[in-house]
Amino acid sequence: MFVWLKHLLMIKMIKTGILGTSETAQQFAEILKKSDKYELTGCCSPDYSKTKAFAAQFELVAYPTVEALFKYTDALIITDFSPDFISSSEKSLKNFKHILITNPFLAGIEEIGYLRKLSEESRVIFQIAGNFHYQSLLASQSIDASFFADLRHTFKEGSNICTGFKFMEFLLYDISLLLFLLKGAPKKISTAAWDMKGNNPDLMSARLELDNGHTANILLSQVEDVNSFSLSAYHKNGVSKYYLDTNIHDAGTLTKNAIEAELKHFDASIEAPNLAQYQNETVFQALELVHSIKEKAVRFFTSNIQV
Repeated sequence: MFVWLKHLLMIKMIKTGILGTSETAQQFAEILKKSDKYELTGCCSPDYSKTKAFAAQFELVAYPTVEALFKYTDALIITDFSPDFISSSEKSLKNFKHILITNPFLAGIEEIGYLRKLSEESRVIFQIAGNFHYQSLLASQSIDASFFADLRHTFKEGSNICTGFKFMEFLLYDISLLLFLLKGAPKKISTAAWDMKGNNPDLMSARLELDNGHTANILLSQVEDVNSFSLSAYHKNGVSKYYLDTNIHDAGTLTKNAIEAELKHFDASIEAPNLAQYQNETVFQALELVHSIKEKAVRFFTSNIQV
């Protein structure tokens, strides 16, 4: 009895703060409050009135600045865009705070790369969401060398499908999954985009070739305000065996299981950084690919647009 109680008292929970007050921040707060790994201590946002309301809702301390917030935390979860996003992240990492970013498109790939390098220098975790939504899916699948995936999504968004956030989020989730399963590095990317009815592209295709011979075909089309996105990946021998149904209806809204998976990996990374290195590397690699596909599609479209 006393041994068990002593062990229980020695458990160190991760003191965590939330930067943001959005719907995503509320979803994370609800799960963190019930966690036996995390202790949610406070929150902060550019709008202090919203910070105080959020703090009251979840019985937290409302901090006026990110510096005040990370002074009492081990880790920060950044959910909202703010003008000082890079500065806040930089200060946190330099003060040896772990960071989880729920939206990796809060900044450009160069800024994300800089923050990642800074985290390595400070020897803390810098995790971006994108690779851990499929943990329950992977646990139920028997993936072997004859892997084939067909991932499909339908969603509503603005007219510019090549640069829309939801498209980029779907692409990040799917590519990170495929890189993790197929264990190959990107070798070549071919991208094209066309305009069928207006001034913005409404049809985009891309082909991704990996250094181990696997390939992935991506197609995004828009009809009115509905976008259809599909990604198919093939083993180099062309065998089609496994179909993965991701069941993600809206990439802009994280599910409870997805958030729990992100937090579980974040906790595991903090406790054993070396064990999580490969998965984190896969997400960053996928993020670079998403930006590259977007840029190539935009260049193709602008150079072939018909006036």
